[in-house]
Amino acid sequence: MVLVEEYGVSVFRLSASATLGLQNSTCCDIKLKHRVKDVVETTKGWKITATDRYGIESAQDVDFVINACGFRTGIVDDLVQAPKKRMVEYKAAYIAHWPSQQGHWPEVIVHGERGTPTGMAQLTPYPDGFFQLHGMTKNITLFDNGLVSSDERSAQPKLATSFLNKIDIGWQLDEMRERTERAIEHFSQWMPAFNDAEVGGKPLCGAQQIPGAEPSLRAADTSFVGDHYARVETVKASSALVAIDKIVRHLNEQGSIHLTEGWESPTNLASSVLTESDVTSLARKQAASRGYPESLAVPVPVNPTQ
Repeated sequence: MVLVEEYGVSVFRLSASATLGLQNSTCCDIKLKHRVKDVVETTKGWKITATDRYGIESAQDVDFVINACGFRTGIVDDLVQAPKKRMVEYKAAYIAHWPSQQGHWPEVIVHGERGTPTGMAQLTPYPDGFFQLHGMTKNITLFDNGLVSSDERSAQPKLATSFLNKIDIGWQLDEMRERTERAIEHFSQWMPAFNDAEVGGKPLCGAQQIPGAEPSLRAADTSFVGDHYARVETVKASSALVAIDKIVRHLNEQGSIHLTEGWESPTNLASSVLTESDVTSLARKQAASRGYPESLAVPVPVNPTQ
């Protein structure tokens, strides 16, 4: 048994913090529900052409483009003709509810070989008896044909339509229940009492980008093409600040900005003015609007007696 002190990140609290931080910023012009149609290089940077939700087209000149489009990063790479070898994998975690079990749980991981019947099992606690489950087997977290690669024709790996439908539309109820019950059964091998848990919500799912050609290497990658284009492939949320720091230093080296000697990257300017209650309130609303239990947006009590 190995004990570590590592704090988890709630995707809903992370989203709420970013939303509130950007709303408070005077340096951001956020254009939501726009689809980029073209990115054309100019003498000083790029011209980005996009359409809004009503189909109205607009163009904007920018000095520098940071491509951070998640698993669809390759689409923009194709537009700017910047080939990149990468992989994409569709995966899912599951929500179980175990209200009969009282106590203050840590995250529990049982190591195992990926893709085998005894693949790694992971239990992540949330308040009110909710748990997030991973089971690194082919019929729980992993999917047949869920791992795809880019090729010489496109920098964007092509996921099957069935996976894109799960991302854009949602899951069928029977498959959601079946895979969640498998995840509960998988973890129950080591903790039989957990077999009493029930389906607690729809899966947390998506396609994970994997820079390069080695599926076991899942570190963030920040790469540059020319003087005005960077791509950020963030596999873990905790790597985002490191990636941006690399871009800032790149801009300094090419003379686009000028950092003072001894400069260190600020880590919390956007979030330093936020309160826990504001973050929790918005995070709960975002979880509910996406059909997830609001408990996934609430911090786990630090004091086990709470």
